[in-house]
Amino acid sequence: MTRYAGNWLTVASNPQSRPRLTVVSAEIPAEQSTSGFAPRLRRFVLAAGESMDVTLALIDRSETRAVVADPVAGCDVHVLWAPGPGWQRPGVRGRLGRLLVQYPFDPLPLHLQPRRSAPLRALLETAQPDVVVLYLPYLLGLLGECPDDVPVVAALEEPWEWVVAGAVGRATAKDAWLGRRETARFRRLYRRVAPRLSAAVAISEAERDYFGALIGPELLTVIAHGVDTTYYTPVPTAEDARDIDVLVVGKLRAAHNLDGALRTWEAARAHGWRWAFVGEVDDGVAARLRAAGCLVTGRVPDVRPIYARARCVLVPALDGRGVKTTALQAWATGRPLVCSQGATRGLPAVPGENLLTGEDPQAMARQLALVLADPDLSRGLGAAGRATALRECDAALVAARFTDVCLRAAGGHPRRASSTAGVA
Repeated sequence: MTRYAGNWLTVASNPQSRPRLTVVSAEIPAEQSTSGFAPRLRRFVLAAGESMDVTLALIDRSETRAVVADPVAGCDVHVLWAPGPGWQRPGVRGRLGRLLVQYPFDPLPLHLQPRRSAPLRALLETAQPDVVVLYLPYLLGLLGECPDDVPVVAALEEPWEWVVAGAVGRATAKDAWLGRRETARFRRLYRRVAPRLSAAVAISEAERDYFGALIGPELLTVIAHGVDTTYYTPVPTAEDARDIDVLVVGKLRAAHNLDGALRTWEAARAHGWRWAFVGEVDDGVAARLRAAGCLVTGRVPDVRPIYARARCVLVPALDGRGVKTTALQAWATGRPLVCSQGATRGLPAVPGENLLTGEDPQAMARQLALVLADPDLSRGLGAAGRATALRECDAALVAARFTDVCLRAAGGHPRRASSTAGVA
């Protein structure tokens, strides 16, 4: 049943006498996406729903109350409107606020948003959860809305300052200064909230090491990145129908993705391979690539048909930031994978077995040439990648660990004897 109450959209389910979990997120839990966080959140929530009562509080930070929530099986879904401070908003007023208030005086990160939410506080008081999860670092400002006696798990995943830096195109001096400032302020924030946390989640060992130095390694659990191996599957395709030699998928507005892709493409142009670039990309870059005969699609609703057309997939990020969803997708679809060395971080990579790596664009071009010239090598890499995805990266197996973290934080049982229905 769906009903509206004030600022809240509620999708209500029947209460059960099980531990109660409230997950607070500004990410909308999508079934599939080229972005890793939205489908990962949905899998976490569905896995937790098998043994806990789950309430999903979606924070709408827009000025227009634009979030539309689809029901998530077994969950109460609430949309709470909570816009950020004025300097996080577009327009002249926001720019002036950043220049005159936020940049010089605010001790908190610019990207920490929202920082308060009266509707969330009211929801938590009514739902009486046994444990609360704050999903992603930029929601840590909402820690103060959580009742003092309720355990809180921070699903930190990746340092948000890394994500912000990765979204910047070709950085100006101002961008670089703001990046350093955000990093310092987020690091102070992590230290400040650590005493209030019962547990935290990181997406790889590298992220655990980073967060552990700030909040204490004893709080952290690594839940590796996963891929839905029932959605991303190999598609039998005749070789003459594979009309893309090298496929690059990702957010190509980000410099750390784009630079490696363009430099590898330049290093390999003499081969005359057919390239495809799928994902967000600046118009000027897209025009340049199309003029050279490349397929440039922008974002597409379903990348699986394009993977099926590819003879090889390239993940060329030149710095090791985050865990590459596109590498997991390539493995799951059984396509041979060539990566930069940095792009393998957080992955169960075995170079020479389930992928090939290159330390720079020239080396990646040489590895692509090996794969494209050797059908046996191509088939072997694709099969080994699919086997790795099934064995170590299957999303359903990975998501079960999230439930374990939540149950441990809650003490494994409800803290309150009574159960309360969703907000009316």
